[in-house]
Amino acid sequence: MLQKETNWSLFIWVIQTCVYPTIKTWQLSIIFGVLLFYIVSSGFRILTGFSFWGVILPSLLFILVYFPIKHMNYIYLLPVFSHPIGDLLLSAKASTFLFLGFEWVLMYYPFIKDSAKIPKWAYLGNLYTIIVYLIVTFISILYFNQDVIEQLPWATLMMVKIVHFSFLERFEYIFIFILLLDIIPPMGISMWACTRITKRTFSVQPKVSLVLFILLIIIASIMLKDLESVDMISNIASNVGFVFIYLYIPFLFLTKLIKDRLLKNKRTSA
Repeated sequence: MLQKETNWSLFIWVIQTCVYPTIKTWQLSIIFGVLLFYIVSSGFRILTGFSFWGVILPSLLFILVYFPIKHMNYIYLLPVFSHPIGDLLLSAKASTFLFLGFEWVLMYYPFIKDSAKIPKWAYLGNLYTIIVYLIVTFISILYFNQDVIEQLPWATLMMVKIVHFSFLERFEYIFIFILLLDIIPPMGISMWACTRITKRTFSVQPKVSLVLFILLIIIASIMLKDLESVDMISNIASNVGFVFIYLYIPFLFLTKLIKDRLLKNKRTSA
């Protein structure tokens, strides 16, 4: 949830900065909250359909890498292998935030038909995500120098500003709103999973808990006044996600193995 709150706040900040500078945070938060409530409350099938298009349509934007590729400077890659292994591992840990979200498969796995086929598509999905992040990171490093990229809150958006068509002005507006399709589905899945957890744990109706979760995100987005606050939440979410992925999930796996072994021994002895 912390990760989704960060993405929510960042997207609102981008819209306020680049598109509607006079609109209030609470106004955008309510608009997105209503949209999120409609998608999640419509059911898991609607949510998965929206998620499908949330992958296909933003993927079409990948052809835009042609524009920054023309201006890349390969000298920015030098010097190569200038960082110790410890720094590389720390940077990998810091990138945990980007890959959070796949763990929700633990919640929606029982709702998927032919769930035995999930592993193949899950691995392909993660591979696709890694390739996209790798290419975008590589192009960003070669397009901006190190001093500039450290000061940019959203380097990808800055690269899109150089995209020009003879029949279209300010393409970044279209880019920003297509990115909404990339942000809403993961938020919807996390919200849906949270409502399921709340229902199983506290017997609260999903629509009631959904409204409460959306209100919490709206309040949090209003309280986060600047990028420093959003970055702080992002760091917390990254650390929590790192512990969840590399400690809690392996712990569940080992617990399941031990439980299965004990049950097997019990049946054998009986």
